Amino acid sequence: MVARGDRPVLFTRHVLDSLNLIDLLAPPPGSVLDVGAGAGFPGIPLAIVWREARVTLLESQEKKCGFLELAVRKLGLQNARVVCARLESLGKGWEAKRHACVVTRAVGDLPGLLAAAGPAALPGALWVYYLGAETKVERLLEQMGKAAAGAIVRRGAFGGRILMGEFPAP
Repeated sequence: MVARGDRPVLFTRHVLDSLNLIDLLAPPPGSVLDVGAGAGFPGIPLAIVWREARVTLLESQEKKCGFLELAVRKLGLQNARVVCARLESLGKGWEAKRHACVVTRAVGDLPGLLAAAGPAALPGALWVYYLGAETKVERLLEQMGKAAAGAIVRRGAFGGRILMGEFPAP
């Protein structure tokens, strides 16, 4: 589920990076939607430490969904749910209560994702994008246009950078 080259740094690059958010959101949000959950980062580590939060792991690839379902079951995460669907099919193929926080890592079209995630987010919900080490924040913000209004970059508990903003109220 992760690149072979990431095996020696799995804990720091994926697990600890996922947990960078925990000191920035206190108390934790009541619900989290992890878009493009993939190998479960950041959703599974967040579900482990935020037991009170309802965590939805959204992934469109069947193979990854199978892995996520197994991981959730083996870890006994009663607060986590795997949805095997595309974000854009919300309301057409899957249903969900609206979320207080939407998180994602390594997405190519952040403005498009935020537009598609709007119906899955509560009014004024927080969105969180985990920034890679090579991500050029200024360029990303330019690409985002109006969606970047009010967005800020924060450094997490374990040194990772996170871009955060709020979904507009209707």
